[in-house]
Amino acid sequence: MIVARNEELRLPDCLRHHRKLGVDRFVIVDNDSSDGTSSYLRQQPDVDLWSTRNSYGESGFGGWWYYSLAEQYGFGRWYLLIDADELLVYPDMENRGLRDVARRLTELGVYAMRAPMIDMYPDKPLDSIEYRAGDSLIEACPFFDGDSYYIIQSQKGRTLMRGGPRQRLLSTEERPFTVSLEKFPFRFWVDGTPFRHHASPFPTLRTPPIGALLHFKFLDDLGSRIDAAVSEGEHWNGAAEYIRYKEKYEALRSPFYEGSARYEGPDSLVRRGIIARFPW
Repeated sequence: MIVARNEELRLPDCLRHHRKLGVDRFVIVDNDSSDGTSSYLRQQPDVDLWSTRNSYGESGFGGWWYYSLAEQYGFGRWYLLIDADELLVYPDMENRGLRDVARRLTELGVYAMRAPMIDMYPDKPLDSIEYRAGDSLIEACPFFDGDSYYIIQSQKGRTLMRGGPRQRLLSTEERPFTVSLEKFPFRFWVDGTPFRHHASPFPTLRTPPIGALLHFKFLDDLGSRIDAAVSEGEHWNGAAEYIRYKEKYEALRSPFYEGSARYEGPDSLVRRGIIARFPW
């Protein structure tokens, strides 16, 4: 499932990537897009397109829409819940699709895959990328922070990942910046389990991250997307995060640094301790 608003640029590669992982049906909510998102999605034979003009913020940031769709399509099954700017990766994904992942996690009694967001970016200023719909997102933005991610212990006993280019570029000594990276995009959804963007759907779950969401915010449209988010105010806390992005945009437009590492498959993340090997 995907909730999309003006995502014509990223959707083609997002769908292509997840088709390769075995997804054969996409359920997508178009939230009043003004670009070609809806037209593009209507042309995709494996997309069930739903539309709404209702407020994203008032929907629990898409949570109520996801839950309503799960009621339509049925609980008691595995769902992939991602944004259009995210690509799910995990060890041995070249040989094992999401059905294999679901079978193995079910055998282990683990009903949600922990996969934090890893921001991807180019080795040059964003406005020089000239990314086009259908291009490979990974080829356009092949780098990630190789040495800025770290683990903290939460008050509830869970480990949480922090770091990445947004924290690195936006933090000051007087005003630190943190963004929640934790997500559980692949889950066995049962009736009564709430949708949560950045928290485990099963609070007692204690598993290491065994996948990652490569996150493609850093394209040449970042400035215009920040402006739109600030103007609309539909994101959490009145789009406070995006207001911070707008204030520090000049820093964000050149995220590459000496600690950047080239992504060469999920093992690139395993070697740096960002994710664990999958328990096949």
